[in-house]
Amino acid sequence: MFFHHDHTHTTNISAKLQSGKSPELYASVVGTVEQNSEKPITGRSGDHLQFELDIGNGLRYQVDVNTRSVDGSSVDVYIADEALDNSDPNAPDPFGAPAYGVFPNAQLSYQAMGLKDENFTAMTYFRLDSQLTAALSTSTFVAVYGMTFEDGDNVRGIHETHFTGRPNQDGAVAVYWTDPATGNPQRTWFFFKFENQQIG
Repeated sequence: MFFHHDHTHTTNISAKLQSGKSPELYASVVGTVEQNSEKPITGRSGDHLQFELDIGNGLRYQVDVNTRSVDGSSVDVYIADEALDNSDPNAPDPFGAPAYGVFPNAQLSYQAMGLKDENFTAMTYFRLDSQLTAALSTSTFVAVYGMTFEDGDNVRGIHETHFTGRPNQDGAVAVYWTDPATGNPQRTWFFFKFENQQIG
């Protein structure tokens, strides 16, 4: 059986062509986790934990967090807990006013935050997946830094939530939650990088 492919184009159809998806844009996406939406997937850069964020106004963002490299190697992780100021009862909510949505003016730099390669340790796929899932299950809300996209099927998402080396465009997941023992607000940062990447 033979197939013929015409590689000669004689008419200008460029005006009729549409982009398959929107250009990727670095941003922070803030919302509440759709509980039980977490699931493992395999993507173009390895294995991911995927979950959905409700950012308000009926919009949801699909979040893809790398949990294992495409070659099967572990992802290097640094997890940092941060107590948020709750000392003044008359002060505004330490979580801040609810401001869910997409923030394209966001910036995040591992190097500027003082992170170094030695802060990171290799974490197995299963441990990273379970630890991040547990954190998401108790979250008040979550802020995700990375590259946002919108495909042709009206699916909005964010990925590259790891060190990229691009100026002020590194990715991360920040989980905001309340310590049940003390009632104090907390923020847990998840920083990721692939083992062959160097911050400095």
